Amino acid sequence: MATPQLNHALFNQALILIREGDMRRARALGFRDDELQSLSRLRASEIESLIHEFPGVARFELDHDTFKAALRRVDRDQDRDGLVDHCIRHGASVHMLSTFFGLTPNDLAQQQWTPR
Repeated sequence: MATPQLNHALFNQALILIREGDMRRARALGFRDDELQSLSRLRASEIESLIHEFPGVARFELDHDTFKAALRRVDRDQDRDGLVDHCIRHGASVHMLSTFFGLTPNDLAQQQWTPR
């Protein structure tokens, strides 16, 4: 899938990283050094031309394994939060929450734990 919006996001991020001097992350976007050098020399109007006239420059692809791992992490975090809520509802002490979940008194004071 290629769209001007994807190109815009990609080029914009690359230019930000170039300005910050973070060439490693700019290369991680898929650019070679010579391409980054060329991109950094372009005027805004030339970049706009690239974005709109050549939408096939960039491709978007989902890393399925990483996405699955992220979903598992979200599920794990939801389960943990549910267990913390359950413990709080049933009167667990700050010491117990610290021991089992690594929560500090400040964590508990700042967090808005809501019963489910």
